[in-house]
Amino acid sequence: MREFASRALRYRQGLGRETVFTDPLRLDASLRNLELLEEVAKSVPVAFRICFQAPRVALREGQTD
Repeated sequence: MREFASRALRYRQGLGRETVFTDPLRLDASLRNLELLEEVAKSVPVAFRICFQAPRVALREGQTD
């Protein structure tokens, strides 16, 4: 999981949002690693997730999901 997250961040390191969204290879690579991270996260046992649950962070003002 750590590797997928690290790659997704590394592919856009030092670049602005505009640059990432206009570079199809970078965008595809970043999104693919986030997809892989999601797949691995689904296999984490529920008991483990409950023990290490992070607090909810609002993505947008007033939003929790």
